[in-house]
Amino acid sequence: MARSRHGNPKVVGAAVKISVVMTTFQGARYVTQQLTSILDQDRPPEELIVADDGSTDGTPDIVRDLTRSAGLPATILEASRNLGLRRNMDRALRAATGDVLVLSDQDDLWRHDKLRHVAAAFARPEVTLWASNAELVDGDGEDLGRHLWDAVRLTPASRDEIESGRLNRRLLAGQTLTGATMAFRASVLSVALPLPDALDGPDHLFLHDGWIAALASVVGQVMLDPEPLVRYRQHAAQVTQMSLMPALGEQATGSTPPHDGARERDLERRRVGLLADRLTVAGRAQDAHPGVDELARLDRFLAGRAGVSGVGRLAFAARATLDGSYRRYARGVLSAGKDLFR
Repeated sequence: MARSRHGNPKVVGAAVKISVVMTTFQGARYVTQQLTSILDQDRPPEELIVADDGSTDGTPDIVRDLTRSAGLPATILEASRNLGLRRNMDRALRAATGDVLVLSDQDDLWRHDKLRHVAAAFARPEVTLWASNAELVDGDGEDLGRHLWDAVRLTPASRDEIESGRLNRRLLAGQTLTGATMAFRASVLSVALPLPDALDGPDHLFLHDGWIAALASVVGQVMLDPEPLVRYRQHAAQVTQMSLMPALGEQATGSTPPHDGARERDLERRRVGLLADRLTVAGRAQDAHPGVDELARLDRFLAGRAGVSGVGRLAFAARATLDGSYRRYARGVLSAGKDLFR
């Protein structure tokens, strides 16, 4: 299958096997609606993987009954105790057998043609990551009058940069693309798994979706679909506790530039280091996408900003200004000046 960048998908070329991967926890209120929207796809998936994290509200039974009656091949993983999001997602990803994995929240609603868009995108062999826009709805499914990309300030210029193949600092921040709208090639799992411990806890460097998106963008091509193919539910009980409700009251006028304070630079350096270490361990650094080399350059730039002092600071600032690093990875002469005089 293939599609024009902004047109409707059409069937051409070889088909891909699609696995829908969902994690659940106490999802009985919403999971029937989400599963129904998956079962009603005009291009159905080849399999459904559901990893339940110790629900006590009957969620696994709901999933089992619906998929059995629909005849959809489903693997339902249960847990006797709560594993936490990272470990539960890790085992769900490992269970998938498709060429392309489509992540699904337990509480959203998919437009009937979402998987047709996914299949069309991945007919292009260079695409490793795909994500769509989404309509934001409240806990009762009522339209909030905003789209996801507006809430996260994913402007046309930002989208063009992400799709260009250049290393993108927004993706390195881990909060630009959300798993509820993402699909990725199964080959990405060779570098993404195991999901690292740094994805756990209140000080996590990434959530699973940000980790996968960042890695997929480094080793391949990102494709963004402007169609709102998900009704993305915002409510207080979201498992990731990453509701966009606070952002809905803000006016999105453009992309938000990366912060340049010491704490933000430290977090970015730790994220970049985690990604670089994983790519090296996976044996991909020597033959992967050119973004791997740029990741290494960014790592060196961040290390230089953190470590230089005295005369070395002047030399570093001059060198990084001349080679364009301040312009590419920070705020140009403003960041260079800050480093010179701090």
